[in-house]
Amino acid sequence: MTDSPTTYMTAKEAAILADKLSECGGKHAVAARVATMERQCRQAARLIRAMLRQVHSSDVWQLPPEE
Repeated sequence: MTDSPTTYMTAKEAAILADKLSECGGKHAVAARVATMERQCRQAARLIRAMLRQVHSSDVWQLPPEE
């Protein structure tokens, strides 16, 4: 998975992205972590928009509880 504007994202890549966005590690400098999270959030937003375009507008999702 790269930061390039890909057209498709597999379910595996989406799961990896979700895992990366939900983990909170202190391995890198704060600025590097923020930059990485911003890039991943943009990619997640693109994925969500693509998923929403592919379903009927009346579909409703129940979100799982936060960990």
